[in-house]
Amino acid sequence: AVMNFDDLVLNVSGVVNLPTPYQGVLWGDVGDPDLFAWGDISYTDNYRNTNYGSPSGDIAASNYAGPVFASMANGAAFDFNGAYFSSQRQNNQLTSTSAKTLTLQGFNGATLVNSLAVNLDLNRIGYEWIQADFIGITSLKITGSTDDDRILDSATTWMIDDFTYNATPNQVPEPATM
Repeated sequence: AVMNFDDLVLNVSGVVNLPTPYQGVLWGDVGDPDLFAWGDISYTDNYRNTNYGSPSGDIAASNYAGPVFASMANGAAFDFNGAYFSSQRQNNQLTSTSAKTLTLQGFNGATLVNSLAVNLDLNRIGYEWIQADFIGITSLKITGSTDDDRILDSATTWMIDDFTYNATPNQVPEPATM
């Protein structure tokens, strides 16, 4: 499944709290989501205004600040394949709280089973695909950090789009001559 957030209806300011569960995934706790969605060019708050566009359409999601936890609403294990990520920007410029590094952690229950730290390309204006391939996890934690020790991880901000989970590789058919 690919979660691209483009089916959400934004408010007049171009933003909406992400419902949780959303498309079968809990983003934080029920009634207290860790993400919100906004339109790349429609969001009128200059604090998060960008015009570089999300990969799949006009809407992407962002953390409020700090880590985001994701799990299946039914409690089942899932495979996290990857997603497009971007440092959050103000008028297309990095800010002191823009995530420069993302740490993705996959858990099975309380046990950490996968971890991936990725430096975001700060020269890129837009999103980059992060391939994770975490198999059989029950929760995912996404944390951003900056290179400034004065900025706590709980204050960093980043964007996500095309969250891909439980995807199976395309099967290549055997040639007819086989």
